[in-house]
Amino acid sequence: MDLFMPFSPEHLKMAMDRNITLLSFLNELEKNYDKLTPKNQKVLKGILSALGIALQIVPRFPKEEILKHLNVKYAYPWVLQRMPELKPILKTKEGLLFFKKQIIEFQKFFKVA
Repeated sequence: MDLFMPFSPEHLKMAMDRNITLLSFLNELEKNYDKLTPKNQKVLKGILSALGIALQIVPRFPKEEILKHLNVKYAYPWVLQRMPELKPILKTKEGLLFFKKQIIEFQKFFKVA
C-alpha cells in the first residue's frame, strides 16, 4: 500500500518488472484486506471509494468524450508533466508499453474499450 504514498520511480519499476497493473494491484489488496495494517486499510478504502464514485460518474458521459482523455496521447504527457520523477522510466520503450497497458485496463474498467 505504501506504493501510493508517494509513488516513486522505484515503485514504477517494480510494477513494470512484475507486470502489475494498478487495478490488478488494488484487486489483490482488496482480497487480502484483513492482512493490511489499519492505515493501509483506510487508504485502500479511500482509493476504492474514489474508483466506485468514478465508475458511477464516468459512464454518464458519451464514450467519445471519455476517450478524449482516457487515451495514451492525452494521458501520457499529462502524467509526465505532473510526475517528472517518473519520466526516465516512462520514456523508455518498456515504460510506454506499460503505460499503454494501464490505459487499456482503465478503458475496460470504465467499459469504453
